[in-house]
Amino acid sequence: MATERNILACLITVVLAIGFAAGQPAGATKERNISAKARAYLEHALDVMQQNALHRETIDWGKLRSEALDHAAAAEIPVDTYEAIRWALHQVNRHSFLQLSPELEKQEEDRIRRGTTLHAKRLFRRGTV
Repeated sequence: MATERNILACLITVVLAIGFAAGQPAGATKERNISAKARAYLEHALDVMQQNALHRETIDWGKLRSEALDHAAAAEIPVDTYEAIRWALHQVNRHSFLQLSPELEKQEEDRIRRGTTLHAKRLFRRGTV
């Protein structure tokens, strides 16, 4: 279980390394008016997830990518794709045996409900991931 958490922490760190920072995405619509720059950023994040997911063979990557693009439909700049990246990470986690601790699961549900951003630095500092 510790190894699985380390892998999840590494995956999150990779996403952070490509620019995952606090910020609010633009409101999304189902029409895909995503800019080329935002699309490339999201595609790169999805590529990293696909390459590093523990149970990548059980995930329908075409469907996940399409739905992630729907979540980032109105993205104009990379920061606008952050919510779609969070959503995709959650979907990837659902297909693995990795589970957040009950405390982290509740925090994530609360964050999604409030529409606030994830503060990964704080979670890592606490050692809960």
